[in-house]
Amino acid sequence: MKQRRVAIISPSYDGKIVCDHAIALVTIFQRAARERPDLNLSLNYWMGEALLQKARNNLICDAFDAGADDFVLLDVDQSFDPQAFFDVIDHPVDVVGITARMKTEDERYTHRPEDPKKHVWDKNLKLLEVDFLATGFMRLSRKAVESLYNKSPLYNDGGKVRRMICDLEIVNGGLISEDIQIGKKTERVRLQDLSGHQIHLRSLWHQALHRRLPEALRHIGNRRRIDPEGVMKPGDISLNPR
Repeated sequence: MKQRRVAIISPSYDGKIVCDHAIALVTIFQRAARERPDLNLSLNYWMGEALLQKARNNLICDAFDAGADDFVLLDVDQSFDPQAFFDVIDHPVDVVGITARMKTEDERYTHRPEDPKKHVWDKNLKLLEVDFLATGFMRLSRKAVESLYNKSPLYNDGGKVRRMICDLEIVNGGLISEDIQIGKKTERVRLQDLSGHQIHLRSLWHQALHRRLPEALRHIGNRRRIDPEGVMKPGDISLNPR
């Protein structure tokens, strides 16, 4: 059986991750070892880089050069239901992710446009099509990353040539983030609509904000949950210091 090489990509400036995030990762590797022989997971961190978009870009480029089939971008300050990881892996689309509540006092989410009336609902895939989505929980196929790679400029990173996939741009006086850039380069993003899945964010003040999809974005459905049992088989772990 040919395995899908799935690179889990997470930049971490201070080398730390939220405990709930770590527990979710352990559960993912446990379940993959027991239930998904088709998956070959690797865990990739880049630490000590103040420019997170550069760290994320380096990880994506290195995973692409190493031949990864799927690229799962996970922010280390979020915790999530491990089932959500397998859901985004199994969707037959090239770019899919999960929206999350922003660190704002008013209730806002990380997809754009924010108006639900401007989204396109795909009843067959049970996904929303949005223009842009934050990279905190996103899966990109190799086809999508190859498209991003080919559309991105070359730069020299300490003697290694990379492509600036995660870049910033000033447009009409505003700073356009890497999230918007990825959306622009891939044209549209599929938004995983997961009723019941939660993503938590710990802010710098360690205040837990519960992130749930608003009712307008929810598709209610039954989802099988499996209790994570068995012995975890460690996957490849790549620790990339600055």
